[in-house]
Amino acid sequence: MGRTTQAVVATVEAECRRRGWNIAELERKAGIVRGTFYRMRRGETENPRRKTLKKIADALEMEVDDLLRGEAADPERMSGRFGSVRSGEQRAFDRATNPVVEAVARDRPRLFADWSSDDWDELYSTFGTGGELNSQGVQVAAEAINRKRDTVHRLHVVMETHLRDVAIEMVDALFRMVEAKRDRMSADVLSGLKSPSDDSPGSR
Repeated sequence: MGRTTQAVVATVEAECRRRGWNIAELERKAGIVRGTFYRMRRGETENPRRKTLKKIADALEMEVDDLLRGEAADPERMSGRFGSVRSGEQRAFDRATNPVVEAVARDRPRLFADWSSDDWDELYSTFGTGGELNSQGVQVAAEAINRKRDTVHRLHVVMETHLRDVAIEMVDALFRMVEAKRDRMSADVLSGLKSPSDDSPGSR
């Protein structure tokens, strides 16, 4: 195994341990073929493709160059750039305000199979309309997280096929619809904040 690959493997393993991921979870989040990282660890892949490294780096919220240099991600820097690494205080608060999550996890362990620390953070930071989640709310939120995770994984798979361009066009179209709706909502809010006198003849 070359030094570059050794540095990548060491960094990836350290980052996975920090996040509580196993290798299968990393490969799923990165959208790479299962077994890709195992082959790197065994030295079967001397020079990983930069495209593959980019996917791994993105999953770990790192730069490819940092991955190649063997530099682990800085949680404080990453939280500033991506806003997805939660502090210990945030996690403690989320868990204290959603105590029913632990009970549901004990009763329905299969619902939470192969969950990453990010999945748990997302669930714990979810609130119902009246505050903390109840048992049903936890199950609904967990099922939604599973559907989102499965959908993202399927999209990664499609992006590696001849349907890549079709998938990109569909996602772009859906994104434009979402953006248009946001723009309309923002316009409605601004319209509601406008003073009635702003449109009166005497105000011009």
